[in-house]
Amino acid sequence: MTRWRYTLKFGEALRNAIDEENYEDIISGLVACFTELHKALPDDYSDYELECDLADISAIKDDFDDYGESDDVEDEINYKLEELYDLCDGLKVWVGGI
Repeated sequence: MTRWRYTLKFGEALRNAIDEENYEDIISGLVACFTELHKALPDDYSDYELECDLADISAIKDDFDDYGESDDVEDEINYKLEELYDLCDGLKVWVGGI
């Protein structure tokens, strides 16, 4: 059994947004989770990494604002979610709300 170092508090809100397919809240949840992860583990997830991820999410938000819930925007969101999950797995961080 994996021993988790940290549990993301915003993970539950992110999972709820995913379950409801609320793309605006998913985007906000990604920002909150990446930011929380940086605050909790700054030695493992640097300022630079956070800035890069937030820039990616900002671009996704712009695409969502321009195109709405298109397949391309959904793919971008899913890719960023996968990156968050992979990062959390690697750092042994639990995304709460399961």
